[in-house]
Amino acid sequence: MTLSARQLFDRLVHVETLLWGRCDEELQHQTGLTLGRLEVLRVIASVDPCRVNEISTRLLITVGAASKLVDRLEASGLCQRQPNPRTGAPPCSPSPTLATPP
Repeated sequence: MTLSARQLFDRLVHVETLLWGRCDEELQHQTGLTLGRLEVLRVIASVDPCRVNEISTRLLITVGAASKLVDRLEASGLCQRQPNPRTGAPPCSPSPTLATPP
């Protein structure tokens, strides 16, 4: 059976969605984190200083969505915002008690 490019793309997206969902379930079961939150933590851990705009750019999400994710992570104690002394802008950093994610 030969698939058109559109059919192949549709199947690929479907498989990716299933895989993401399964990995997300397992990660939540083992750690309580979602894949989305883990991705944000990975960006925070890799960029110093990390600002919400950097998270937005790297994860291809809106600044508002990135800010809400950081708010939730901060409320959970997984990261903290500290104002930049020069600009007052709050960069994000991993919580001191959080091990760097893989």
